[in-house]
Amino acid sequence: MECWDTKPEKRPLAISVVGQMKDPTFATFMYLLSCGKQSSFFSSQGQEYTVVFWDGKEGTRNYTVVNPEKGVIEVERMSCPGMKLCCQLKFQNALWAATEDQKISVYGLQGMCPLKTPQKSLDTPATVSCFLVMPVVKKNSYVVLAGLSDGLVAVFSVCQGIPEDSCSYLCSHT
Repeated sequence: MECWDTKPEKRPLAISVVGQMKDPTFATFMYLLSCGKQSSFFSSQGQEYTVVFWDGKEGTRNYTVVNPEKGVIEVERMSCPGMKLCCQLKFQNALWAATEDQKISVYGLQGMCPLKTPQKSLDTPATVSCFLVMPVVKKNSYVVLAGLSDGLVAVFSVCQGIPEDSCSYLCSHT
């Protein structure tokens, strides 16, 4: 990252800056937000503009919510005890958080603050490595696919962001 002096006489010439900006690898920053040490982050899908940073585990786990479009930290270091996250999915009014101990915690969202007790906790036979939401056209509902580290894909039927009690598995094994 390159920063320039506030004094005009110490800044580079405009022709030099324009030349750098023509390079496709040139990155620009609208905002520089300091949110301290973080160990992982997950961005929202679709039209939402939030990034959730996570740090710590067990009793010290916390999260920070950043809105990069507005350049603001919406929630800073809010405590949310639990194991270290592997991945997360923000869908409808729920946040799905998969942890290293092979569990998925589904939190109801009310302004992302605070995440306390999950509305639903699910056990999986392996660690979740990714989530994908798929619409079910005929039923006007959704399924959430959870890719597991052992090659299985867990399929959860979802109603208003919260999974139903049972799930099924797709298997890539022979």
